[in-house]
Amino acid sequence: MEHRSSGDAEIEQVIYDDLIALAYHAGLKNPRFGTTRLIQAGLLPGDHKQQVLIYSKLVLNNIENVEPQEVRESLCVKLNLRDGYPDSGSQERLRLLGERWGRAVGRNANGRRRSKRTEDQAREGQRSLASLVHKEIIWRNKKETWNELLQGTTIEPASEPVQSSPVRKLQTSAPTATYRPETPRVGVGVGIDPLPRREAVIAIPIAPAVLAALEMARAACMAANRKFVTPHLLLALLDIPNSRVSHCFDQAKPGLARKWQGFLREYQNWAVSNEEFGAYRGFDWDGRREVLRAKEIAWEDEMVEVDELYLLLGILDNQRSKTRRELAEYLGMEDFENLCRVSERMREADDTPGSTLG
Repeated sequence: MEHRSSGDAEIEQVIYDDLIALAYHAGLKNPRFGTTRLIQAGLLPGDHKQQVLIYSKLVLNNIENVEPQEVRESLCVKLNLRDGYPDSGSQERLRLLGERWGRAVGRNANGRRRSKRTEDQAREGQRSLASLVHKEIIWRNKKETWNELLQGTTIEPASEPVQSSPVRKLQTSAPTATYRPETPRVGVGVGIDPLPRREAVIAIPIAPAVLAALEMARAACMAANRKFVTPHLLLALLDIPNSRVSHCFDQAKPGLARKWQGFLREYQNWAVSNEEFGAYRGFDWDGRREVLRAKEIAWEDEMVEVDELYLLLGILDNQRSKTRRELAEYLGMEDFENLCRVSERMREADDTPGSTLG
C-alpha cells in the first residue's frame, strides 16, 4: 500500500483549491496561474514565468489521464477547455453539459439552475487531477526532468530542479485578525501563502436581503449601546421570512425555530437591561469568525453569494462559538448532530425549501 503523509494530502488540497480558482469565469481560456498558491509556495523550479508555464503544462498534460471519461469531460468543461460553452462561469457551463447529457437540472434556493450530478463529477475530476499533478511534481524532482517541460518554448529552461524540503505549517504574509483557519494547511519549502484564497473568500458578498437583516440587528445594538454577539446574528437569520435557517431548525426538531426565537429575544432583552453586558463596538462583517467561515464554505461550494444557510453553517462550524455550545447543550448531542446533518443536506441539495432572498 502506498504511504501518504499529511504533507502529501495537504499539497494535493492546495492544487485542488487552485483548480477551483482557475475555473472561475472564463477558466483556462484566460488562466491566472501566476496567482495560484502552488507557485507562491515556491514548489516549482525557475523564475516566475517558468513556473507559470510549468504549472500550466502539468495541468493540461495530466487532465487527459483523468478517468472515467464522464468525469474527465465534466472537468474539461468546468475549466472551459471545450468549445461551445460560455465564459460567464463554471456552474453555467456544467449546467449546459448536464442538459446535453439529458440530466435533470434543478434550482437551488437562490433560483440558479444547476446540474449537481455534473458538478460532483467535475469535483471528482479535480481531486484526481490534483493527485496526478502532485505525483508528477514528485517524479520530476526525483528524476530532475523539469527542463523537458520547457523545451520547444521561448522560455529558458531552469538551471536546476527544485528539491523537496521538510513540511511545515502555512504562514500568512502578515498577521491578521480576520483569517484564522480551523486547520492550517501545510506545504513544502517556503510555505504556502493563503492570501489569494483569502482575498477570493472575502470578496464573496452576503446576499442583499440577508445583509439587510444583519444591518438591522447591528443598528439595534448600536442604538441600545450593547455589544453585537452571535445570538444577535442567529436571531436575525431566524427572523428572515421563509428562512432556510428556520427550515433547518424545524426539520431537526419540530417547533425548534420558534422556540429559539423566543430564547434569543429574551437574551437580547436581558442584554439591553444589563449594564455589565458590554458597550457597542464597531466591527466589519468579514472580521467576525462565523461570517468568514461561512464565506470559506461558500467559496468551497463555488457560490456567488452567502445566504442565511451558509451563515448558519459558519456558526455550526465555529468551535469557539458560545452560541454553538449552548445550542448543543440545549438540544443534546443527538438532536444537535441532527441539526448539523439537516443543514449539510440542505447545502448539498439542488431542490431545497425556497428562500425569499434576492
